Amino acid sequence: MTRVSTLPNDAYEGDTTAAPFAAAHVSVEAARSDAVGATVPMASLSSPFSDGFVSAEEADRDALTTAALLSELGDERFEEALQALVGEVAAAHLRAATPWSPDASAPVLPASEFEGWLARRLSEADDVLGRLGERFADRPADSLSVEEVDTATQELLEQRDLEYPAMQQLFGSLVRKVAGIGKGIAKAGLAAVGKVLPTGVILAALRKLLDPLLRWVLRKATNRLPVSLRPAASALAKRVLRESAPGDGAQGPRTDLDSVGEASHRFDTQLAEVVLAPSDSAAEQTVADAVQEAEWSEHDPVQELDEARARLVGQLAEAASGEPPAAQLQQFVPAVMAAMPVIRAGVGLIGGRERVARFLEAGLAKLISGYVGPAAAKALARPIVDVGMRALRLEAESAELLGAEAMVATLEDTVRHVLSLPQESLDEPLRVEAELQEAFAESAARHLPREVLRADLPSGARAEAQDGAVWLFMPRATRPCFRYKKLSRVLPLSISRIQAGEILLRTGETLEGHLLDAGVRSWPVEADLHLYETLPGTHAGHLAAFEDGASAEDFEEFTPEAAALLVGRPGMGRRVPTWQPGGGPPRRLFRLVVPGVPRRRRRTSRFVVRIDPTAAKPLLRVHFRLGEREAHELTGHLAGAAMRQVVVCIRAALSPAARRGLARRLAKGSERLPGGAFPAERAGALAEHISEAILSTLAKELPKAAATVRTAAQDPASGLTLSFTFSFADKGSLKSGMPEAAPTLTIRPGYRSD
Repeated sequence: MTRVSTLPNDAYEGDTTAAPFAAAHVSVEAARSDAVGATVPMASLSSPFSDGFVSAEEADRDALTTAALLSELGDERFEEALQALVGEVAAAHLRAATPWSPDASAPVLPASEFEGWLARRLSEADDVLGRLGERFADRPADSLSVEEVDTATQELLEQRDLEYPAMQQLFGSLVRKVAGIGKGIAKAGLAAVGKVLPTGVILAALRKLLDPLLRWVLRKATNRLPVSLRPAASALAKRVLRESAPGDGAQGPRTDLDSVGEASHRFDTQLAEVVLAPSDSAAEQTVADAVQEAEWSEHDPVQELDEARARLVGQLAEAASGEPPAAQLQQFVPAVMAAMPVIRAGVGLIGGRERVARFLEAGLAKLISGYVGPAAAKALARPIVDVGMRALRLEAESAELLGAEAMVATLEDTVRHVLSLPQESLDEPLRVEAELQEAFAESAARHLPREVLRADLPSGARAEAQDGAVWLFMPRATRPCFRYKKLSRVLPLSISRIQAGEILLRTGETLEGHLLDAGVRSWPVEADLHLYETLPGTHAGHLAAFEDGASAEDFEEFTPEAAALLVGRPGMGRRVPTWQPGGGPPRRLFRLVVPGVPRRRRRTSRFVVRIDPTAAKPLLRVHFRLGEREAHELTGHLAGAAMRQVVVCIRAALSPAARRGLARRLAKGSERLPGGAFPAERAGALAEHISEAILSTLAKELPKAAATVRTAAQDPASGLTLSFTFSFADKGSLKSGMPEAAPTLTIRPGYRSD
């Protein structure tokens, strides 16, 4: 590059060492550069550096910018909208199952409508996002507020009749990300260097990324595998996954049906990459990669398990009594394996379970040989109809098929349990034999009436047995396309306030708070308890669609703690890591129906966490949200100067159960950021520190803020948000320390999450 000096002539006055050149001159460096350029064409030179090479300073700035955007893009409402849409699509897909008859060879779930569904949703997006683009056009993103975006989106959505209600929620949360990008860009300091994009450009990026997002929704809802999954090249793998590929297929564990949280974070990361892309081609490549990642294969292990169940039910109902159904189980066991997350997450694990699968096929065939055939199926069915007739309307079902179905459920659970054991356990034949015996007895106790079981069952099996109840495949209307199980008996309960206060719901609130907000005013509460168990392919939308009067928000984890408190039997509960709808180990769920008490349609999380690691002093924002009842109760105590009751009210909202919920939110917020804001194991201690700081701050500040609280509580918006901003001395303190001072407090109406 030629450097031009424009020093004035008088710059040399008194300077005897200055070069005697004119005011405008060509430097020596420039002349040399020109000379080289005259003899060697620049196109012939090749840099040894990668195209993507950036300086350390640029890399730090890019990381800072990405972190700033991701900290603002995270939105629980977006995750809720995705989850709701997956549930609605899953339910619609199951309803479309071809009606089954005993003469049908296998159930059929239509797949031909996928592209049409996608085209209709994208057409809706083109209309909504296109109109918003026209409205805001060249407005810079950092000039938009969340309230302005919400209002404009709501006006447009009111003019459309969307086929899926969750799409309205999804559009609203998508467009809010525009304001989030504006805040993130301003936070990272990009506005000062002219890198604020027009709103129309960001909306166009959202539209491009919506295609792969909706493809993921379809894949998730219909339990399709991603095309990247390749099976191991073994005989059993071909039976399990029904396809082969070059090589041994040994891959590390992966999540083929990833969680909504992971999908949300991936979308935010892709959006940040598109917005910050150095060129149009780089942005297009990000979109192309997202589309490719969202593609699915035609292989549907859940539908194939439906087919295998239906086939085995018919075979067992017609089998000759006393003859081990070994050949039939050789077809069934691989189908169960194919739908198991432990197999789908690492197909290289299949080979290590091949020997065990053959042992199971032979062992189970021997165990049930005396209980197959028409007579045995009818004998099993009679007590099942008796225990389930009233609640589940089983009286119209074929006795032979119902009895054989219970036996198939017993076999399926046994196979799944044994093959889920660690590999080192499967290498020991005696251990496998003992596990098979125990698992079969426990599974039989769950699915078969006590009348047909031995009196001397092992202790584990006795714990599983239910008086007058069995676990049945559901929904019956789509038989044999089953997506969950239900206990055949509804359990009447009388719940005390102490019991309810100890049960933590998935939103972070307690059952006590939930019931109080629903209108309960006296204790104990009489309620009906419905119990469910997931199957491969279960989505909350399946339960909501086929359980009378239910919504997806009504189903809670039936943990050992909840089981102990509600029915006095902790063994009935299940403790499984975070639920992955559509996959994961079987888990138990419960739904409470309180006669005369209306359900709350939308439940809000107690806490929202925002982590900003970009500032010199990293910030942690915690939104502590109170419901309408709590807000007015707090206002009443402040008006009466009952300050002790104010503290009691806040302490109740910050219960141990709520603090555990805060710890989960902190861990999740950290995981969203590049490299993590702090180690996950710190979340519990940090939640305790924050909870105590919130309590102390409110005890000090609320007496002076009574008027502000009263005004916020009287606002038409539901609920009240108390926002706390904690600062850390530096990034090291965020990683391993605690906030350096008391937090600042902001009081606002409504449920805030900014």
